Amino acid sequence: MNKILIVDDEPYILELLKINLEAAGHLVKTLISGKNLVDICLEFQPEIILLDIMLPDIDGLELCKIIKSHPTLNKIGIILVSAKGEIDDKVYGLDLGADDYIAKPFSIKEIISRVNALSRRVSVACKVEKNTYIHRELKFDFNNKVVYKNEVPLDLTHKELKLLELLILNVDKVVSREVILNKIWSKEESTKIGRSLDVYIRKLRLKLDNGNFDSYIETIHGRGYKLV
Repeated sequence: MNKILIVDDEPYILELLKINLEAAGHLVKTLISGKNLVDICLEFQPEIILLDIMLPDIDGLELCKIIKSHPTLNKIGIILVSAKGEIDDKVYGLDLGADDYIAKPFSIKEIISRVNALSRRVSVACKVEKNTYIHRELKFDFNNKVVYKNEVPLDLTHKELKLLELLILNVDKVVSREVILNKIWSKEESTKIGRSLDVYIRKLRLKLDNGNFDSYIETIHGRGYKLV
């Protein structure tokens, strides 16, 4: 169960989302305007905010900026919702720190799916902040840079640790080959490595899975890799 705060100036939308998100197991609070949003967040402590961009009193993008720059609220996941559907709004919102963007009209199934996916990422962020992340039989100690499987430390190289860390920080998301190369290797190194990335993935899988490939790292053909 997650605490979800919905901010929208359309009562019908608020009621529709509240009923369906509560049915999906979440605790939901609704607001018809952005007034006193910071105070309400401090009191309610939501994990996720569904935030309409077009609000009558204050722009949703400005509210997003305020929340993401707040010292104690900046870990809240924000999904921007807008009838505009304009690419500039989407890009600007994501640049401000929003975690996702949905254009109206939307389906309830899509909203629930996006909320559930973001809730898992928010959960990871909280665990990472505490320097430990547990995924199935694996435990990643971010502080000491050690990975355990069933409480037994694994012998991972520095690059393998960074690769696994990148996948953990993007759990439920596909990480492209380009992102992996750019994040883990220098520009010069990434150019030389190229297809050799497959070798690094294969070696990491072998250490994590004891030969049972794809049980932790899934290859999404044509897109990249994903922690499963």
